[in-house]
Amino acid sequence: MIRVLPMLLVGLMFNLNAAAFEKIQKGAKPVDHGQAYEWQEDGQRRVVYMSKSLVAEFPGTAMPMGVVQKAFPRAEESQARGTGVRIWSVTTDDVTRAITAIRNLDAGTKVSPVFYDAKNGTRRALPGGVILRFEPTWDEQRARAWIKSQDYEIEQVIGDEKKFYLVRTGSGLDALETAKLISQANVAESVTPNWWVERLPR
Repeated sequence: MIRVLPMLLVGLMFNLNAAAFEKIQKGAKPVDHGQAYEWQEDGQRRVVYMSKSLVAEFPGTAMPMGVVQKAFPRAEESQARGTGVRIWSVTTDDVTRAITAIRNLDAGTKVSPVFYDAKNGTRRALPGGVILRFEPTWDEQRARAWIKSQDYEIEQVIGDEKKFYLVRTGSGLDALETAKLISQANVAESVTPNWWVERLPR
């Protein structure tokens, strides 16, 4: 993940409580681990596990925040408000179907399954976007031309000499799948989903 670009990670982070952090430090796995997903980041294989019951709701939706609760009136928020992103425990045994139900209510809402990092248990989610960095031999004109040729849209360009391109995608699994497709093209030096990552207490 590109840690030097907090604005691309929405700038929305909050702390785990002490008990949850202690479990992670001891190597305990969250009880709602679900399907595993992987991607390549800087040449390294990374793995996350999708939560079976948690949904992240991001700002910037067409409707006011709270769309998840409209779709699932019994949903419970797992963290205090005021962080800019809300984590909901929804009453379903299939998070992907829950996401579909939420988007049926409001197609523009930014929601994502919550994932657990296989390495340290940190929670992640996908507000949308894939971050690309091309080889130094690629100038901006060449990079833009390739992105356009693949029918992707550049949302933001960061940096002067070494540029990072934030390519627009939908939130959730769409970002992860797009990152995989771009990686398979073998043209970018680095490809990573634009993760929101929960900050662990120091």
